[in-house]
Amino acid sequence: MIGADVEVPCVDGRPRRYVNLDYAASTPAMAGVWDVVGDFLPWHSSVHRGSGYKSQLATAAYRAGATSTTARTTSTGRHPRCARCRGRRVTSRRPRARRRGR
Repeated sequence: MIGADVEVPCVDGRPRRYVNLDYAASTPAMAGVWDVVGDFLPWHSSVHRGSGYKSQLATAAYRAGATSTTARTTSTGRHPRCARCRGRRVTSRRPRARRRGR
C-alpha cells in the first residue's frame, strides 16, 4: 500500500506511523495500481467526450478496463448487481418535462 509507512505528528508531538481508519472513503492505492496509473497519466484525457487522439485513447482504455473487470467478476462475466449486466439501460438524463396544455 502506498503511504503505509508514513509517519505523522501526534498530539504529544511525537511522530508515529499513520493508521488509516477510514478505508471506505479513502483507501490507499496498491503499488501495482500506482504504477499503472502513473504510466497512463501522460495520456489522460476526457473519456467519451472528444475526437482527439488522447481522448480516443482514454476512451478505449476505459472501455477495455470496464469490460475486463466485468468479465472477471463472475465465471459468466456477469455481475448480479451491475445494471449493465442485468440488461437495464443506465442513463444520466433527466426525464423530459411535460408540455403545458396537454
